[in-house]
Amino acid sequence: MSTERANLIQLVSEAQDNGASQHKACEVIGISSKTLRRWQHTDNTEDKRPLRQQSPANSLTELERQRVLATANAPEYALIYRHVKLSPC
Repeated sequence: MSTERANLIQLVSEAQDNGASQHKACEVIGISSKTLRRWQHTDNTEDKRPLRQQSPANSLTELERQRVLATANAPEYALIYRHVKLSPC
């Protein structure tokens, strides 16, 4: 578990020991009670989001992307895009 999560769990626990409700303590530190409960589960020690981003199936191929940029940057479209220069990211 990250140290930030552990610290926040500890802060909520201390607030509860001093009479605060879990909901109010979570509200003050900016997380939901549901998030706190999820963090407190022992089997939930790591971030479960996937590590890599998958590109969408309908994304442009590199050739298509180059053609779009070449067309948009062509001289005949200079008046349309006079304030914008499209460039590869």
